[in-house]
Amino acid sequence: MVAVLAVVAYVALRPASPPASAPPEAATSSGTSPTPSPTADTGPIRSVLVVPFRMKTLGEPEGASPGIIGAGMADALQTRLQRVLQIRVARAVGASAAESPQQTGARLGVDAVISGLIEHSGPTFRAALTLVRVSSGERLSTMVSQTGAASLLELADEAAAHLATALRPDLPATDRALLTEKDTTNPEAYALFIQARERARGRSPADVDAAIQLYEAALQRDARFVRAHAELATAYGQLDPATDPLVRRPRAKAAAERAVTLSGTSAQAHAALGYVRYRFEWRWLDAETEFAKAVAANPFDAFVRHHNGLFLHAIGRTADALAELEQALALEPDSPVIRADMVAPLLRAGRTADARAALDTLTATAPDWPPLAQLTADVLAAEGRDAESVEMLWQALLAQGGSADRVNELRAAYKAGGKAAMTERRIAQLTTELEDGPTPPASYRLATELALAHAGLKQRDQTLHWLAVAIDLHEDIPLYMRSSAAFDFVREDPEFTELERRAGFPSGASITNRAP
Repeated sequence: MVAVLAVVAYVALRPASPPASAPPEAATSSGTSPTPSPTADTGPIRSVLVVPFRMKTLGEPEGASPGIIGAGMADALQTRLQRVLQIRVARAVGASAAESPQQTGARLGVDAVISGLIEHSGPTFRAALTLVRVSSGERLSTMVSQTGAASLLELADEAAAHLATALRPDLPATDRALLTEKDTTNPEAYALFIQARERARGRSPADVDAAIQLYEAALQRDARFVRAHAELATAYGQLDPATDPLVRRPRAKAAAERAVTLSGTSAQAHAALGYVRYRFEWRWLDAETEFAKAVAANPFDAFVRHHNGLFLHAIGRTADALAELEQALALEPDSPVIRADMVAPLLRAGRTADARAALDTLTATAPDWPPLAQLTADVLAAEGRDAESVEMLWQALLAQGGSADRVNELRAAYKAGGKAAMTERRIAQLTTELEDGPTPPASYRLATELALAHAGLKQRDQTLHWLAVAIDLHEDIPLYMRSSAAFDFVREDPEFTELERRAGFPSGASITNRAP
């Protein structure tokens, strides 16, 4: 499958000829800017949104979906512009046919929006783009490429230079040079990378597996592609529980360390290494150092802010985690992944109404997204709507591959004795699976789930026992020890403190050791 996608990507990005006409929203000459009307808003532009470009092949109707080329252009422009502009450059993950780019910008709260059309005809690509002030609809700048570019990456160079000049006319020459720095010069590798990112957002086991294959295919075309190494490292952390951590960990570590070796100044590389340090190696202070380097290198990178937020949530710094995730969401305002990852820290902070608002937005924009059932169950539980919560929990278990027979057992237990009886039944199921299940196990987080289940019943001895087992098996339990309210009832227990030490958490260091 990867080979087929690679061929499609290569064909899509190969050279093509200039179109016969420019798209209607652009000016007829390169770099022209309309004169603002006397009543137009002339305030400074502090935030810009790049929406995926539309695609048109000469002689065919304009594509309703921007596809990989349109998403790639948006990503390339955001990456280049955020290197040099001291403003927020956000990127829309998707495009809606129901609203204009200006309406999208208004909904997502930015000052200006960049949109455009890529025309493909013969041996080259050509682009027309507009920079529009959201509040007034004023066109601040327009561009039509006068000569065809040999690839999307070359086209992005021209567009980024034009937009940077429009947004910052006094841009120094040293910064202008940064606009043409590329993550890769291989168009096929870049197309595969964009496809991988799109698949990774799905978060289903099939999506993550496909994303990993696509990242690896991109790296086969360009082994020095830093962002592909970085995002591959984090993708290994999203693999389903059936994959042994001892298999995932060395692969993730190799990808992250390769990214830093290739570019010691890359924000994404340091963020990926920080991810590996805490997610797989439990080296919390080292992770903190890597994320500090990442944020310092590029504070306007959504990947950096997002993963730093997840790290801060894992170590119990809930308020700081939410601040970082909000920064990430400001850079990718319609990202379902970032919005979903805000739900747990919002619940941890006691902000149930805000968690509900995030969930409702996610449900409206991505109703079929695989993790939605579990998130809905968590929010309903926080709202005290137990019957609805457990119904969604059962749906989540089925979506994760649980058997209908086991779910029916949980239904019967809940009907007979409520949530406590259902949890006891779930504990029995997990214990049987751990002790008598297949080898290798169907899940490498059974002890983690047992610790959380016993904690839900506030059973001290069993909770501490399974915490210790999960640590010994190098499961994911440290990610929950400080972030989950389930363990608050044992948080001051000396045995729990010792388990934290075994999980690598430092004492008396810069990382807080208590969740708010």
